[in-house]
Amino acid sequence: MKILTGLVMASVLALSPHTLASGARVPTLHAVLGALATSSAKASASIAAVPRSDSILDLDGSGEDRFIRVGPLNRRIMVPKHHCRADAKHDVVLHFHGVPTSVEPSVERSGLDAVVVIVNWGIGSGAYEDYFQGAGALGQMLDWVDRSIDHACGLTTSGIRRVALSAWSAGYGAIFRILQHPEDRARVDALLMSDGMHVGYVRPGQVNPASMQVYADFAHLAVNGDKLFGITHSAIEPGRYASTRETAEYLVSHEHVSLKLLDEQGPRPKMWLTSSADQGDFHMRGFSGTQPGDHAQHLHALGDFLFPLLRDRWARTAQ
Repeated sequence: MKILTGLVMASVLALSPHTLASGARVPTLHAVLGALATSSAKASASIAAVPRSDSILDLDGSGEDRFIRVGPLNRRIMVPKHHCRADAKHDVVLHFHGVPTSVEPSVERSGLDAVVVIVNWGIGSGAYEDYFQGAGALGQMLDWVDRSIDHACGLTTSGIRRVALSAWSAGYGAIFRILQHPEDRARVDALLMSDGMHVGYVRPGQVNPASMQVYADFAHLAVNGDKLFGITHSAIEPGRYASTRETAEYLVSHEHVSLKLLDEQGPRPKMWLTSSADQGDFHMRGFSGTQPGDHAQHLHALGDFLFPLLRDRWARTAQ
């Protein structure tokens, strides 16, 4: 609970992105509290090699769990047991930011039939942005995931098929950087963004369209059914840069999707649904709430909206 509270408070109080996804550096807890954040060098080193046998943590002891869980807390991998076959090709979800004890129940509740990698590299968006700054970084991570699956299963499987990127809060930094590289972007079938899509303003209250372009391009594909883009946002207003509400509604307007205003109970008792927008495989849900606890609800609700969207798409478009 202390770990989760720390992540929530840090994410809300330091929502200032590492570079506002626009190139302008701003103060963040990543910079101010560097000792608390995982450096990009450490992040890169942790990804570079498959975990040794003595470093694998296997939490599967119940006999009923459908996953093999391996790896340390900052890069936990969940492998469905039935994927441990020589002919198995894996759909993979890379989720950025959110401790495994919060994300794993959502994976289980959603019924996702995929390998899920839960990555935690610190408090701010900086480490997530830094690792994926260069082209090809996504491919390097997926190569590591592929080797790690085989290591966990104890046999050589048939590799990775589809890829989804998921992020809560500061984890958006990874997604923004990945989308900037065409080769990496082409490997992504789905984006799931949980209260964490921020960019800068060109002037007070006006979202920077240049920074939003990579998201807009993906949203256009999703509206046409070629990709999946799922978004949730709270009502937190940072003030100095665009909120998750503003960025989500920018995409809704940009793609001419109808925005419905609502006033009803959300997927969790403390979540109140205020808006929705759906067209093709583009789906947005807006919620009230301006406090750290409201932000945290979006992490816990991954299994109630965003993960089920992905489950249904991949079941519908089975390859």
